[in-house]
Amino acid sequence: MKPINVDLLEETLSSRIYEIEPTLIRHGYNERVIAEQFRYRPSEIRKLFSGGLEPNRAKEMTAEMREAGLPI
Repeated sequence: MKPINVDLLEETLSSRIYEIEPTLIRHGYNERVIAEQFRYRPSEIRKLFSGGLEPNRAKEMTAEMREAGLPI
């Protein structure tokens, strides 16, 4: 068995682990689920995940998701 060290962890773990998309996916909220629950367009969600959404709209969407209890 190979011991776990910092180098191995850095190779294995994603640098995006704490970003919004991976966090939501780990909790079962993919693009389709979010679109259905909040009636957002899938294109808006993709832009939110990639950082390309207009800042005010991104703030509005994340506030709505937080209010609903999503872990973001």
